[in-house]
Amino acid sequence: FDNVIGNGLKKYILKRIDKLTVVSNALKEKAIEIGYNGEVYVYPMGIDTKLFAPSKKDDSIKVKYKINGPFLLFVGGIIERKGIRYLIQAMPKVIKEFPDAKLIIIGEGNLGEEMAELAKSLNVSYNIVFIGPIPHDDLPPYFATADVFILPSLSEGFGLVIIEAMSCG
Repeated sequence: FDNVIGNGLKKYILKRIDKLTVVSNALKEKAIEIGYNGEVYVYPMGIDTKLFAPSKKDDSIKVKYKINGPFLLFVGGIIERKGIRYLIQAMPKVIKEFPDAKLIIIGEGNLGEEMAELAKSLNVSYNIVFIGPIPHDDLPPYFATADVFILPSLSEGFGLVIIEAMSCG
């Protein structure tokens, strides 16, 4: 609901429907909070576990991005509510402990340039690679090859990307 349409329009729509289907309890609570009184069904989204599987591991990714230490992965919008700023701010501490750690960031958003500048100002640009967006079907090898998936989100209705990462091991 957030950042898609204003609360006035949300209330208008919610007053005119009989039933509502959402993907998380958080979205159900939000709908009720802004005034929806009808039935709300929660049906979490699923994933293709044949596509998102540990067998998709591909060490050529490590070669391509010169990853010689821990492979950290973020997949999501480069936007404030995904918490990307906090991840980049944490990288100097991570690198102090694991100098060869490399963070691969897959996604795009309005904070892309600002986050690249932040990485530069913190002297961690060498350890962070901004790939940009990639097709959804190309994500499994990244998930399966990464040592750690990180999503420091400040607001996640149902973190499908977390389920995809977990499915890849």
